[in-house]
Amino acid sequence: MNALQDSDTNCWNSDGGETQWYQIDFQRRVHIRQMKLQFQAGFTSEIVRIRMGGGGNRVNDDMKEIDELEPEESLELQEFDVDAEGQILRLEFEEFADFYGRITIYRLQVWGDEL
Repeated sequence: MNALQDSDTNCWNSDGGETQWYQIDFQRRVHIRQMKLQFQAGFTSEIVRIRMGGGGNRVNDDMKEIDELEPEESLELQEFDVDAEGQILRLEFEEFADFYGRITIYRLQVWGDEL
């Protein structure tokens, strides 16, 4: 699944701040095996926490930390092996290359299976 359009002219930009996050609700339980991220160089996050939840009305109470990624400050598409199950995926970004705490993502691909 491509969370963003697969185009170099489209991207997701965060606001500035200490923690930014991007969340996907798959509307069904999934098993995630791999994620691919492409940042804009200079607008990257040194730490990406992966959280998964089961869905429902109280999403924030249900989110469990699965893994912590350390992407490189690069424009290259980076691959990460992940082993996570749930309905909702949240990526929490911390420790930014940008002074104001902003990130820019050009590609976010999530690979896995429906359960």
